[in-house]
Amino acid sequence: MYDWAFTKEVNIGGDGFFVKTHPTTPYLWADNGSDELVLIDKNDFATKTIVPRKGQQYIHTEYSGDGKYAYLSIYEKEGEIIVIDTLNFKELAAYDANIPVGKYNFINKNREFYPRLFGIDIFKQKCKESLPCDTSNFNAYEKKSLNDYLHTLQ
Repeated sequence: MYDWAFTKEVNIGGDGFFVKTHPTTPYLWADNGSDELVLIDKNDFATKTIVPRKGQQYIHTEYSGDGKYAYLSIYEKEGEIIVIDTLNFKELAAYDANIPVGKYNFINKNREFYPRLFGIDIFKQKCKESLPCDTSNFNAYEKKSLNDYLHTLQ
């Protein structure tokens, strides 16, 4: 998901604002301006919806560093941050929050973290999840990102 090119327009049932993903999830997680979380399959673009809180606007997903947990914002004055398991979509916890959006994603915004996530995608897509990997056609950022990711495995 790092090689930017138009692939397909997907109807998510409204005007969305945030789309997020993580290398460990098979989905793009999108809001659509309603109470629905729209999950878009990265391979076939099929969609399914989840309603975290009926009648309350969902907006913005962030992930734990390892991608096991998603943090969902219920964008209301008396809103919440909901923590769910990204594999089974089970709610694990909820925290009261006043119009929460993007204030709880320190790990993912860390300048050292994103290159590692990018490295995971490179390893999966360009290295076919095996080593050694031919990096001769990689640009400098791809090489750095792959190396950063491989260092986390040691």
